[in-house]
Amino acid sequence: MSRSELLALKLQMGINPSVRIAPNVLLAMWQQLNFERAQTECKPSPAASNPNLMTFTPIVG
Repeated sequence: MSRSELLALKLQMGINPSVRIAPNVLLAMWQQLNFERAQTECKPSPAASNPNLMTFTPIVG
């Protein structure tokens, strides 16, 4: 990876650009984030499967 690619990747991940991270570690972190994102996008939300599901605590007075 080029220096500019590493910088762009750090910024995308919210990492301070001055932090020293080995390129292979940074790439592994990026791949793990992509994997986790794909897993959450494929998994249906419990709220989506049950529209009557209460997602807040009602105020009882």
